[in-house]
Amino acid sequence: MRPAVLRNRRGMTLVEVIIALMFLSVGVLALAGTTVGTSRWRRLVTSRIELTGIAESKLEELRQRAIDATNPPELAPGGSLESSTANYWDEVFSSTGTRVIRRWTVEVDAIGLRTVTVAVGPNQSDRWHVRSLRMATKVVLQ
Repeated sequence: MRPAVLRNRRGMTLVEVIIALMFLSVGVLALAGTTVGTSRWRRLVTSRIELTGIAESKLEELRQRAIDATNPPELAPGGSLESSTANYWDEVFSSTGTRVIRRWTVEVDAIGLRTVTVAVGPNQSDRWHVRSLRMATKVVLQ
């Protein structure tokens, strides 16, 4: 039988406090990990949205050149998505200040339609940006 003093005790022992702090710290660390993951995911989505807008802008610009000019050099067959070829690349800045390289290729099919494929990506890749994005469209020269 225990003494009456221990049966009527109030409060927590040091061991109980340490175990409670350990459970609390595991929960806080899990929450911090989720926050970091969510932040990284948000940055990647923002980067993809920016690159999509920049690629669409270039495709629209090339469509407009097909309407305005006769045989514009940017729409002659050729180009490369991997290296910067004259008349088939340019560099712009995104809304966040990231330098973005746009490269495109032009292929002509049997009926004269030109398939323009644009690849965009940040000049320097890091883990916070999408590395590359490709989009394609058909263009008819007037």
